[in-house]
Amino acid sequence: PVARFGILAAMPAEIAALRKVVTDQVEHKRGEVFSFTTGKLEGCEVVFGASNVGMVFAASAATTMISEFGATKLVFSGVAGGLLAGQSIGDIVLGASVINYDMDCRAFKYPWDPSYQLRLGETPFVEWAHV
Repeated sequence: PVARFGILAAMPAEIAALRKVVTDQVEHKRGEVFSFTTGKLEGCEVVFGASNVGMVFAASAATTMISEFGATKLVFSGVAGGLLAGQSIGDIVLGASVINYDMDCRAFKYPWDPSYQLRLGETPFVEWAHV
C-alpha cells in the first residue's frame, strides 16, 4: 500500500474538520464499526477515521490503518478523558511515557525471581510494555 499518515480520533465529531480539508477522499467501510477515509492533506497521503471509545477499538483501528492502508505514522486526536489544570481544549499534549493502564499484574511473581515487583502497566514477559 501507499505510505500514509494516519489520523485517529474516538468520535466522528473529532474528525469532522478533516472532511473539509482533505482532498481526493475515498471512504472505506470495514465491517459494522469502522469507516476510514483516504485522501491528501496538504499534498500528503493520509488515512483518517473514528475508532470509537476505548483502547480495544483504538488498537483495532490503528492496526487496520497500518496493515490495510499503509499508515507509517499515527496520531490520535481527542480529549483523552479530561484535562489537567492549565490545559485547554485545542492544546497539544505529548506523552513522556507510555503505560498500559488497564493491565495490573503487580501480584504476578516470576518463579525464578519472586522478589521482582512488576509495576502498574508492566506486562510480564514483554520488555517494551513499560517504555
